[in-house]
Amino acid sequence: MKIKIQKRLIIWGIAILIFFGILEGILRISGIKTGDEMLKQFFTYEPLLGWKLIPNKKGRFKTKEFDIEVKINSDGFRDYEYSIVKKRKSRIIMLGDSYLWGWGVELEETFSKYIEKDLKCEVINMGVPAYGTDQEYLFFMRKGLKYSPDIVILCFYTNDLWDNLRTEQPGGYGKPKFVNKNGKLYLTNVPVPPPSFYQNKNFITRTKIFLRNHFATYIFLRNLLKKNRIIVHILQKTKIMKKWGEYSNIYRTHLSKEIKNGWEITEMLITQLNNFLTAKGIIFMVVYLPSREQINSFNAKNTQIDLHMPNKILKKICRKNNILFLDTTPFLCKYSPNKIYFKTDNHFNSFGHLIVGKILSKFIKIKLKDHYHFSKTHISANQVYSFLPFNLLKSFSLYKYFSLQTFL
Repeated sequence: MKIKIQKRLIIWGIAILIFFGILEGILRISGIKTGDEMLKQFFTYEPLLGWKLIPNKKGRFKTKEFDIEVKINSDGFRDYEYSIVKKRKSRIIMLGDSYLWGWGVELEETFSKYIEKDLKCEVINMGVPAYGTDQEYLFFMRKGLKYSPDIVILCFYTNDLWDNLRTEQPGGYGKPKFVNKNGKLYLTNVPVPPPSFYQNKNFITRTKIFLRNHFATYIFLRNLLKKNRIIVHILQKTKIMKKWGEYSNIYRTHLSKEIKNGWEITEMLITQLNNFLTAKGIIFMVVYLPSREQINSFNAKNTQIDLHMPNKILKKICRKNNILFLDTTPFLCKYSPNKIYFKTDNHFNSFGHLIVGKILSKFIKIKLKDHYHFSKTHISANQVYSFLPFNLLKSFSLYKYFSLQTFL
């Protein structure tokens, strides 16, 4: 009896090995990799920022939804080579994460390049994937200021709030973190420990890294498991999978202590950057980029969740500190999520970048018409709609989102 059981176990074991061997071969042929892992080829460790883009690095960035060329310039950001001295009348620097960087789209398709063409000025894209507001602030101080911009635009996405609270990213890199002590910002976790510090913490972490680096089957199964909330919850409880905060808490009408702290840090960072730029005569502007779930329809009867809570808080922060603010959400809500985002990815596709570029370009023309050469014709608030790619008069109040009466 025992011999029969042993034979069956051996047969089943061989069958399972053959199955996973075939699956591994198929997955390797298909080039299975996550976008995050494909992106790491462009990263290197950096003691102050945690990671940075490798200067002059070139390569393909591809998933099942896109295949693009990525070129990092000599100064470490994904854009053309720009001289320190301006070649055009006006220069804009844009700060942000992967949404600005151009995840899944060619450089020419990014909304920063649309703005550059439409406004006929220089627009430098300093977006770095996975950066929070804190890293964007530090990156600008290190790299951006020397380019003498006339305008600095900070692009804010919902997960930036979580990024500003972390000392470590899911990808294995550490990061700096600002803390609020008696109303002042203090930079901590610097120099940032190298990736090996986070990757060699314990046996589970080392095992996951080994499997991820050597087996496509592991990546495939991990992606499947992540789609099941029950399994994810179990893995987080057993500490096999890290819990990076309850992401949905950012939309709750009752803010937790952690979320309040995140917004306080974010406000201090934005205000400090605004004060610094204003003192130098540089115009500062904050742009809110919505997540997919904010474009989706939702149950308005749920009084505990408000999908526009981040927009409202950020708008309040900017209004309080007299900072120019644009929320692109109401304009993008005209389209279905699959129209402006990749179908299985939360990033803007080429059409999404086009629409965001149009919105931003027209907004800049209207707001800054008296400062630069973008528009010499007077534009009234009522004429805003003629500049936009569509009419939102029936769906949204423009004053509600942009407070045009404050800036025109």
